[in-house]
Amino acid sequence: MKQIGKAICYFILYLFGQFVIGYMVQFLIGMQAGAEIKAAGLQLTQEETIAYANNYYASRMWIDLAVRAIFTLVFLIAFFAIRRKNVAKELDLKKIPAAKSLAAALGALFVIFTVNMSMGFLPSESVEEFTEASQNLYAYSLWQAFLTNAFLVPVLEEVIFRGVLFSRLQKVMPNVVVALITSVLFGLMHGQIIWILFAFTVGLLLSYVRIKTGSILPTIMMHVLINSYAVIVNYKLFTIESNAVAITLMIVGVLGLAGCIFLMTKACKAEKENPAKIEVSTIVM
Repeated sequence: MKQIGKAICYFILYLFGQFVIGYMVQFLIGMQAGAEIKAAGLQLTQEETIAYANNYYASRMWIDLAVRAIFTLVFLIAFFAIRRKNVAKELDLKKIPAAKSLAAALGALFVIFTVNMSMGFLPSESVEEFTEASQNLYAYSLWQAFLTNAFLVPVLEEVIFRGVLFSRLQKVMPNVVVALITSVLFGLMHGQIIWILFAFTVGLLLSYVRIKTGSILPTIMMHVLINSYAVIVNYKLFTIESNAVAITLMIVGVLGLAGCIFLMTKACKAEKENPAKIEVSTIVM
């Protein structure tokens, strides 16, 4: 029960950062929007004021995301440092063999070119709802999107879901149960139904890599790659012009998953047979 209690406390901390800190930042941004309306002498109706404030927040949403992520990460690091705990160990930032790093990269390739492409086969209404729900994530500049959407947010989510939550629950539950619990929570935190299903599926793959490597370094790498692809697509840096290209990329993704499982299994087998040799070849990501 002690480990479950710890996991609950860490999840509450995450929720605090997401909702309470987020609310405070949003309130300040809203106040700034109101000040600009007043300074400009604009005479707006209530609906126009709400629309102006929403657009104003959308263009600054990256600040909200960055503050939430940085607050939670700094708090966790400070918490473990004050208690004289090994921060890297507490967050499961362990070295991993190069083969496992490559396997994780192939796993990210699977997500990028299979799960994302499969959205093209979903009902148009569902895709429109998903697009509308996520449009604010790309209402700011490209570098801001890479900083928050593709780096800070993935790092935070991996530290929480595949890091402190996973490691605590893993001490009292089977890996499969822990993977399901953390993936469900990870999915639910994304709100919109397609987002939930997508995040749940990705969460299971990340949990598999987390179990096989005992580290969140590869899952951070995978998450960053996946979100970076989303940024690239949404900012039109890369477009898919035909179904043939989409199908080809899906095939590449499936091969990537097969490669991920093969290399991960092979690396784990080699680690058991010759742990000393693996230790010498490990790298820090």
